[in-house]
Parts: sequence; C-alpha cells; structure tokens
Amino acid sequence: MDGITTDIFLRIFNKFPRLVQAIYNQCQKMGSLPRRWKTAKIIPIAKPSKENSMNPSKYRAISLLNIGGKVLEKLLINRINHHMYKNELLTDCQYGFTLQKSKTDAHMEANFYRTGTRKEGFYNDKSRRQRSIQRSVVAKRLIGLERRRMP
Repeated sequence: MDGITTDIFLRIFNKFPRLVQAIYNQCQKMGSLPRRWKTAKIIPIAKPSKENSMNPSKYRAISLLNIGGKVLEKLLINRINHHMYKNELLTDCQYGFTLQKSKTDAHMEANFYRTGTRKEGFYNDKSRRQRSIQRSVVAKRLIGLERRRMP
C-alpha cells in the first residue's frame, strides 16, 4: 500500500487536476500502471457467525487496493461501458456487469423461456441479502482498521 488515502488523493486532484489526468492518460497510453497500484493488502474477514474459528475456510479474503488503481479501474470501466452502450454492442441477454440488471432478472428471464409465463411480484433474493450482510461486516472491520491507524 502506498499510504495515499482517498482524502489525500482528492486534495491532490483538486490542486493538480491536469497532473492527475496526465498520469492516467500515460497509464492508458503505455498499457500499464505503477506496480504499487497492482499490489493488494489481503485481510481475512470471518464469515458471519464464524468469528471465533481457526479454520481458514471460515474466512473470506478482502483485497485492499491503492486508491490510484481503483480510480483508474473505475475510469476504464466507465469508458468501456459508455462505448458498449453508445454503440449498442450488448444484447438483451447480457445480465452480468450491466446496469439495472441482476441475477434475479436472469432467473426470471430463464423461467419465462422455460415455462412461457412471466411471474410478477417480489422475489426473495437470499444471495443479495447475504451479500449485504457480508458487506456490513466488511465495512465494520474496515472502519475498525481505519480507527486503529489514526493518531
């Protein structure tokens, strides 16, 4: 980790926007990025209700990345998505990594093709609920890490 927090990055960007833009443009032109931006700090997070386990399978690995790399990734994703949508390169069958579509939508569409009928109403998406629970656990752990580092 390079020690540059989101707050520091925003301050640098606000003071020197053209410098930051030049760095990102050069990364894209060269097709590479600084080695530090590729390095992640891996933190094991215990799965819900498994906090006291010593078994490694009861943990998920969370990768903490440098802010510079995360910003570049987001910029590239936005450019790619803009190009794909503007040029209508995605089919209606694309559900992963698309805006306003979820796994539940894919299941509903598959069910329609299988049965010929569309079911209206609300769906209990257990995996989505579980993901939000895991995100809250991760958020609490990350906030705890940030507090420990502060003077």
